[in-house]
Formats: sequence, C-alpha cells, structure tokens
Amino acid sequence: MAPDDVVVIKVNNQWGGQGEGDGLGRLSTNTDVLKGLLWRILQHPDGFSGEVVVAENTQYVNPSWET
Repeated sequence: MAPDDVVVIKVNNQWGGQGEGDGLGRLSTNTDVLKGLLWRILQHPDGFSGEVVVAENTQYVNPSWET
C-alpha cells in the first residue's frame, strides 16, 4: 500500500441487528476490528495522505443510507 492510495473496506453490515437470542446483532462486522484496521492504515510508515472508503451493499434492504 502506498501512502497516497485509495483504500476501500467492504464491511459486512447488511444484516446488523438481525439474529435471535444470543446471536442478536452478531451478523455484522465488529466495529472494534474496523477501528483497528483504520488505525493501522493511518499509521503507514511513510504517513498516509490517501483516502479510506468504508462501503456496504444493502441489496434493497434499505437502499438509502440516510434513513
């Protein structure tokens, strides 16, 4: 990875909050893991001046991220 790259991270959040019993909400990417990955990218040895995009595909569950 170069210091000025664009990095796209595809999370698994389409089914966040789903599941039953003890599994409720466990069907999505752990946000602590995402935070750690972002931190690691920003700690690039040569500095980081690029862009990080966190993306998901809702597949018509809720096509607007604004609601």
